[in-house]
Amino acid sequence: MANDKTVNNLINRTESIFRHRYAVLDRLGKGGMGMVFLVQGRDLGQKKYALKIVDKASPENKGVDVYSEIRMLRDLHHPNIVGVIEALEDERYVYIIQDYVEGRTLAELRDDPAASAVIDEETVRLWMLDIADALAYIHSQGIIHRDLKPGNIMINSEGSAILIDFGIARRVSTIRKMRSGFTVGSAPYSPLERLQGQTDNEQTDIYAYGTTFYSLLRRNVPSLSGREINTLRTNNQSIEPYYMNAYRTMIGDLAYIQDDGLREIIRECVEIDPRLRIRDFNSIRYRLRSIDEVKVEHDFRKKEVSKGRSVWIVLLIIGILLSGFGIVQAIRDHGHRYDKLIAAADEACDTGDYALGEKAADEAIAFDPNGEAGYIRKYKAITGSAYEQSDVDEYARLIREIKSDAEELPSLKEDMYAATYLANAYYETEDYDAAISTLENFGERLEDEQLMLLGQAYYQRKENDSAMECLERMSKDTSGSLYLEGLINEGSAPDKAIACYRAVMKKEESDSGLGDLKRRALSQIVQIHMNRGDFGMAIKEINDAMASNTAYAESTKINLMLLDCYYRSENYSGAVQQADKLLVKANNRGAFGIKVSSQENLKQYSDALYTIGEWEEAYPDDPTPHVQRAMIYNRIASAAKSDSQRVATYTDFIDAYEEELAWLKKHNAVTDEFLTLEQSYYDAKNILEQIRSGR
Repeated sequence: MANDKTVNNLINRTESIFRHRYAVLDRLGKGGMGMVFLVQGRDLGQKKYALKIVDKASPENKGVDVYSEIRMLRDLHHPNIVGVIEALEDERYVYIIQDYVEGRTLAELRDDPAASAVIDEETVRLWMLDIADALAYIHSQGIIHRDLKPGNIMINSEGSAILIDFGIARRVSTIRKMRSGFTVGSAPYSPLERLQGQTDNEQTDIYAYGTTFYSLLRRNVPSLSGREINTLRTNNQSIEPYYMNAYRTMIGDLAYIQDDGLREIIRECVEIDPRLRIRDFNSIRYRLRSIDEVKVEHDFRKKEVSKGRSVWIVLLIIGILLSGFGIVQAIRDHGHRYDKLIAAADEACDTGDYALGEKAADEAIAFDPNGEAGYIRKYKAITGSAYEQSDVDEYARLIREIKSDAEELPSLKEDMYAATYLANAYYETEDYDAAISTLENFGERLEDEQLMLLGQAYYQRKENDSAMECLERMSKDTSGSLYLEGLINEGSAPDKAIACYRAVMKKEESDSGLGDLKRRALSQIVQIHMNRGDFGMAIKEINDAMASNTAYAESTKINLMLLDCYYRSENYSGAVQQADKLLVKANNRGAFGIKVSSQENLKQYSDALYTIGEWEEAYPDDPTPHVQRAMIYNRIASAAKSDSQRVATYTDFIDAYEEELAWLKKHNAVTDEFLTLEQSYYDAKNILEQIRSGR
């Protein structure tokens, strides 16, 4: 604990740097990487604030522009996040003025027997839903909190949970691997990979969220303390065995949580392997809001009773059901359970959590293999994911899924909605003939959505008259008809096409099972500008749309287009920042590729190699990062100016080439691009030989 002299020194520094605009009233505590004081404005309002002082000299902050990192928090606006009013710095500290939240921390409530006795699971669920909302928001902004724990969550006078203490929050792009023997954040809420020195990412917050949730429900600290970890390190003992022992205790303790849904969410948040954890906070908050709807139907399966005496009870119940009303009620119960799973799939897709939507749809299919609704929701989820990621492989998977399902359930062959998703998948994989033949089978039964898709396929096949016929059959001035009209006019009248797409974006309703037409319309407008080479206008269109509607800002597809615009306009720094924003939400091959290329163009070769490592980890079977690594080492070697530099860089290139060639051969993935390096490889070996022989 800091002595009085240190505290007085900090108070004097604070008074000076803020020019006596705030009076320090009290010391509130110590958290993260600095001290916290209660201060009061000396203006007429005399409002109270919390002052957080962050030490820039701490090992965790080495190499980080802490002031810039803290200032980013001023742009965060969320009801469950403490507001940052202003921040200043001197040569040693950053001083942050934040909103002062009057209330108690969850750590205080947890440890107060009188308070904890009346806090039930439902209350904790609602508080943690607030925090999931807050963390989903800050992650969407490319920021990680990094010190989530009960002591950093306040319950205000209105009963809402507020996330506080952003002293060690960082943008993902600025976080670096910690040096050995140093751990940022609070050890009991830290995942094993952090304690072993790996770089923090959004999964660090998810683990801390799970352990915080557990701690509140079970009134326990989840893992080893910082003091215990320091002792192990001092004695050169491995942390992992002790950590795993504490971890197993926590997992066993989850059995005492009454709600199955909460227990499962926590278990998935605290998986040791970060790849197995819940993907993001959007998934967590959705599951907390609809916790009963996405549970696996354990109760239904438990009806297969195997014990002898229970069998007779089951037979008796069946006899009663067959009497009339009972069998009707059983059918109603079955239908209700199925409808809940369908509703869960729809809601997940509507919120953009397509993986969860597909999972709920699969559960519905397993529950009732003869119900078409489950299959249609599965196709909806796969289509949404494929569209957002611009993933042709996902569309190809969808084609296989629909064909396979139709063999098991022949009625799907006559289902127009199944045919719509199939035709759309053909369209996105550029098999326009298959798309047209799939839809034409339905003749006059085609509705606006199917006619729009059919018209698109005709247009791509350069059959404009047929496309116009589809447009004539559609209802006038709807989102679908305007979208198709825009597409038809793109080649001959691009400005008219833009006007049509703008009209789609202004419509109150433009939802489509094939993807939100507003997003599609914006994509087409941007593409027109890009085809003209006007990338500045394309960037402006996207940024304006994002500012007007958060649905655009949350769309992976739109963010990928913005990334492409930055790159093609040669704004490589902007491209790197945009790629980081995308990669915070989810791994994406396109974002990795453009980030690496941008870093190469900026001659940030070390950063590019680091990104390639992340790319390989996210997509272990993808050959592209292996090719890119060898290409970068070749570029570094080519830039060498002296013999000493050549020896080092050419050796690195040769090693990288041989290592990646072995990997590519093993995976039968040697590409033409990689083969272009062969001559450079032999040239490098010859140059090294000449240097070493003194020739």
